[in-house]
Amino acid sequence: MVDYKNLSDYIDIKKHHRALAILKVKNDEIVYEDYLNTNENNLFNIASISKFLIGLIIHRLQVNNKLSIEDKVEDYLDDFPYHLIKIKHLLYHESGIIDYYRLFEDEALYKVTNKIALDRVYQEPISVLPGTKFEYSNTNYVILYEIISKIKNKSFTEILREELKIPLEGFKEYKSHRKDILELLPSYDEKDKSILDSLTLGDGGFLANIHFFKLLIPWLHSQIQPSFFSVHKDKLNDDFSEHYEYGITVSPKDSIAFHYGMYMGYRSLFCANYQTKTSMMIMSNSSECTYDLRKRIMEELIE
Repeated sequence: MVDYKNLSDYIDIKKHHRALAILKVKNDEIVYEDYLNTNENNLFNIASISKFLIGLIIHRLQVNNKLSIEDKVEDYLDDFPYHLIKIKHLLYHESGIIDYYRLFEDEALYKVTNKIALDRVYQEPISVLPGTKFEYSNTNYVILYEIISKIKNKSFTEILREELKIPLEGFKEYKSHRKDILELLPSYDEKDKSILDSLTLGDGGFLANIHFFKLLIPWLHSQIQPSFFSVHKDKLNDDFSEHYEYGITVSPKDSIAFHYGMYMGYRSLFCANYQTKTSMMIMSNSSECTYDLRKRIMEELIE
């Protein structure tokens, strides 16, 4: 199990703003749960793990015949300028659309909404023929969020509740800065400064607490079959052992699906062994919760 003496080498628990939450669920049973300077009700920005929730909803919409991932994006979004791109190209990060992060200065990112990001992105050409190259781009999942919103005409929170049929008290969309969300822990970077977050949704921007994942993970274990994680075989590079599915990276060799989250000071990691039905979630509000630390915790806890 996790050695908190070693954890404190990374996260100074004397700094009361530094928080870490860890949850492990096997089947529908919580087998490990612990907190540093937080509890199951405090919200964290889960950053890129938001993409997995987008992927889940795209999958549910396809199962219910509301869309096909073979559909062209322009069939759903009137202002979409790229005629060859299909929904699957967004899902798999094979669209060639530029990452909007590259188009804005760091200090301006916290003002960027989906509309601002896409208005700017749509002025740029795509970099490759869709479906021919993997290029991770946050823009892909901003566009997927817009497609979901167009089809359902509801908030993403309402869509999650409707599709997953679980309570969502521990989930929010980040539509205003943290001063309006009292449960949200502030974010801290390595310079010990509190920092703002952007307002884009889909690529990130979703807030959640451990209580939400206590409800979500058993649903995943009961509803999502292992085949969900092997729909898209990596044909772009046969030597590459991992591929990107519905908002999550899949390692077939280990039967592991995972995604790291990092935005401003927030750090997170979701990991699932889809054969043993064991999943875990790590959330922190500090950049001191490094990639290596999250990976180490995952390797110690996941089966």
